[in-house]
Amino acid sequence: MTDFIPGESYRLDIITADESIIVDSWQGTLKADVVASNGSILVDVSTGTLFGVFVGDVEDGEGNTVLDYTSGRLNGSLRGNVYDANGNLAFNALTGKVTATLVGNIVDADGDQILNTATRSITADTITADTFYGDVNGSITSDSVIYGTFNGDFNGTAYGDFFGDVTGTHTGEVVGDVTGNVTGNITGNLHGDLQATWDDSIGPVNITAWNEDYAQHEYRGGIGTPHNPPVTDVAKGPVIDIGDNRASTNLRANINHYDGTNVLELHTDTSLPHRATFKGVVEGSVVYDDGSEDSTPYVVSAANHGSVLHAINGNIHIGMYNDPASEVIINSDDLTMCAVVADDDNSGPIQMMQAYRGSVDSKAALNNNDVIGTLQIEGYNGNGYVSAGGLAFVVDGTPNATGTGMPAKFVLGLADNNAQANVFGSQNLEFDNKGTLSAPVFKPRGQTFAQRDSMTAEAGMIIFNTSANKFQGYTGSSWVDLH
Repeated sequence: MTDFIPGESYRLDIITADESIIVDSWQGTLKADVVASNGSILVDVSTGTLFGVFVGDVEDGEGNTVLDYTSGRLNGSLRGNVYDANGNLAFNALTGKVTATLVGNIVDADGDQILNTATRSITADTITADTFYGDVNGSITSDSVIYGTFNGDFNGTAYGDFFGDVTGTHTGEVVGDVTGNVTGNITGNLHGDLQATWDDSIGPVNITAWNEDYAQHEYRGGIGTPHNPPVTDVAKGPVIDIGDNRASTNLRANINHYDGTNVLELHTDTSLPHRATFKGVVEGSVVYDDGSEDSTPYVVSAANHGSVLHAINGNIHIGMYNDPASEVIINSDDLTMCAVVADDDNSGPIQMMQAYRGSVDSKAALNNNDVIGTLQIEGYNGNGYVSAGGLAFVVDGTPNATGTGMPAKFVLGLADNNAQANVFGSQNLEFDNKGTLSAPVFKPRGQTFAQRDSMTAEAGMIIFNTSANKFQGYTGSSWVDLH
């Protein structure tokens, strides 16, 4: 055995009983666990795990300081997971995620400070990550583009261009251009212009603009439903179609009252003769124009003296010319017609009823005994409306195509409890165009001598004198018995 001389230098390896090297003096390595005085493992060489509190610098194989204990600075690469004192994973080497509280500054390989804990700022040319987690408080400033996905709350001010989707609630001001779709509710004031591109050759066009005349922003674009209708849907396209002018701008939607009641309902069934149904009371003027050259506008207005149907062209038509109404019902306590007497011929007001055979576009002459027009009177008997009587004009002879009049007779018919009034009834009163008045029975009501003599008699009058039980006629000078 070699003698050990105090003060001399020696290079020794330490070998275990199985002749494995624990301390390699030539490599300067320790190949064994480090155990504390209480028997607990401080360094586990099999797993490469360091346990407990470490005090002192750490150097690499070339003698460079990797961990400076005095300054607390880590120089070089860190490989492997890092655990806290409780054994919880603080740094995941596989994902590169730090899940622990980080205390201290961070510098790059050149010694430039990246994270300053005193100013609470990060200074770096590039921050690269697939996903950012957690809360960001403060400002993020970059001269280039920031890529990645951010999950969490952001509080502060952001400058620059943003690409990608922003999901969640944004509170605060947005200053700059927003390119892309904005989905969700926008609450607050919007300052600036909204742009859209209809033609790539023209480029973006402002759809909002300030109007100096009205001191407001104007919206210049269509508004559509977020649900794409089928291609075959006649209601496809925008809800509000903004044209070059007001005449070419359309609203394609139902109109509801603010309480939800439907006021105007648009129809999608093109087979219907009309395209919409108005539900409610009309107050104001209503004008209809079919757009043709000979179109006649029809105007209905609500005036102080009642609802008025204006004949702005001198004529009022109920029912279309080529589709006349089969029935017109007027419900009223009183029906009054006022007309001005003509000054030129003193013809008086005319209530005209016209009748023809054939069709409206191919009229044919009437035949003998055709009813030209009737005034039918009905009364309610407790079960429904039944006939009470009527006045009628009936063709009496063969019409002459070159004549200036229609041969006709006037008929008055009345009903009873057993039969309705009939234009051709045997009990009717008739007055023909020859001046003949006929009825089944003629019954004067009767006059006494005193009643007869008190009236102003005219030649041709006939009465029944109840005082003498005689039919009498006035000759122009006296009353004579007729039998």
